[in-house]
Amino acid sequence: MSAISISAINKPRRKKQRQRKQQVAPLGDGQASHTYEHKDDEELRLESVLFGTPLTAGSSSNAQAATTREDTSMQHLLDDELFFDDSAPTPGTFQLPTDPVADGQDTNQGDVTALRAVSSLSASGSRKKAAWVDPDDNQLDVSIASDRRLRKLRNSAAEDTVSGREYENRLRRQFEKVHPVPEWAISRSKRTRRTSSASSSNSESEDEPEEDPTTGPIDVAAAPLDALPPTEIAVTRLRDANQAARSDGPVNSIEFHPSARVPVLMVAGADKRVRLFNVDGLTNPLLQTLHTPTLPPNKATFHPSGTSVLLAGPRPFVCVYDLQSSRVSTHQVSGRTQSNAKVDTQDRACDVNAFSPDGRTLAIVGRQGRVRLLDWASVSVVGEIKASATVKSVWWHADNGASVTGGEMYTLDANAEICAWDTRTRRCLRRWRDDSGYGTVIAAEGVGRYTAIGSKSGIVNVYDTPSTRSPPDSSPVPLKTLPHLTTAVTSLRFNHDAQILASASKTKKDQLKLVHTKTLTTFANWPTSGTPLGHVTAIDFSTGSDYLAIGNTRGTVLLYNLRHYAVAR
Repeated sequence: MSAISISAINKPRRKKQRQRKQQVAPLGDGQASHTYEHKDDEELRLESVLFGTPLTAGSSSNAQAATTREDTSMQHLLDDELFFDDSAPTPGTFQLPTDPVADGQDTNQGDVTALRAVSSLSASGSRKKAAWVDPDDNQLDVSIASDRRLRKLRNSAAEDTVSGREYENRLRRQFEKVHPVPEWAISRSKRTRRTSSASSSNSESEDEPEEDPTTGPIDVAAAPLDALPPTEIAVTRLRDANQAARSDGPVNSIEFHPSARVPVLMVAGADKRVRLFNVDGLTNPLLQTLHTPTLPPNKATFHPSGTSVLLAGPRPFVCVYDLQSSRVSTHQVSGRTQSNAKVDTQDRACDVNAFSPDGRTLAIVGRQGRVRLLDWASVSVVGEIKASATVKSVWWHADNGASVTGGEMYTLDANAEICAWDTRTRRCLRRWRDDSGYGTVIAAEGVGRYTAIGSKSGIVNVYDTPSTRSPPDSSPVPLKTLPHLTTAVTSLRFNHDAQILASASKTKKDQLKLVHTKTLTTFANWPTSGTPLGHVTAIDFSTGSDYLAIGNTRGTVLLYNLRHYAVAR
């Protein structure tokens, strides 16, 4: 064993061969072991710019050589072996359509037809294919008559069930009514067609014969409109007028600007803020917000000239906001008081008021039947009228030049007694009692044809205005008594041409009626049980009656478009 051990020790050692490691060159190194067979000049140039390595000479020749080898490697392949179809198998087969023009098909048909299945092609090449379509939509039936929220999707009252695809199309149609497609989203071809149609209409109007110059220009605002249908009224709901800034509390007052060229709506809320909105029916952006911390604005009224705003509330003063200078001035409203009087005669509220048609006089209802007359130029009291009971509403007659020196003013007291006053002599010219019981509000329109009086019982009596000028010993008879409301009438408003009378009550939910004044009947189709009116606190028509604004206790101002007046204008 020792010999074996010695021989094993004396055995020469084999040198361990070192394995030569292949050096890996950094990415982009010009001395790398890889070749440029699969890189062209553009790729090499980008690598040189990105990694800061110099562009190796001869790379172009290497790339050309690689390309030559690739070309020669395919020269023995057959033609059908050069290409292959990389599309996934589809259920069913389809044929590519031939030229749609040659087949008599309309190339723009895809713009108005519904979405097609994935396995078919659209007739229009410009319409993109849907990313995913549920084939079960064709087998789905939806009832649009059972749910009251879906009844607006019906084309007729008798329609009930539609397919899933048709239901999708009608939902899209209803959405586009409320939210029209913006100009930037319209395709260039449609925009071109719209421009060409507008230019053609202009050219056609130029070809029309000229009007007789003796007739003079036609005033659009003064042009007579078609008669409003008595049975149904076309109403479209738009985005809320104050969606940009809702009131934190009930809406106390709303009023449109008196000028038809200024589409501005003023909203006064219980949060002591008055907001002005630009009413366009789409976004209705907020223009300005006025905060009155010392005066809760129960009523905000535009001056007839449209240059200033009167703010009044449960305070013995009023605020005047000048729209041009953005300045607010406060004016105390107080009449003649006796030094030894035990009862405070100072008014505690000024929110029942009315401007004369010419804007020179402001009537403010006070306590104990007093109505103070203020000169608007100085905003100071120049006269006072005393009624027999607490005055609930005041209204000026529009035909006369109502001012401090002359004109007629009507008052309605708590005993439903109406009195016509001569503001020059401060005397009551005519007096009669409304048979509705206890009056709450009086309204009349500027044309001078109708006068409406609302009561606590919800009854509205409509009078012929000339009959209210009867002799003092006779009482006018109402044209019709409207018993459609069941609670106290709090809002009455005529539209600009006196074809519509709107009456509302805030005591009960959804108490609003529109009356056709010529027939003195309510419109049967609107509002419906699904109209989200709430407790209506204020209503107003725009100057041209194309908009109807409705305020409620939720702080929302609903906005509706009256299509009869929108088309006429």
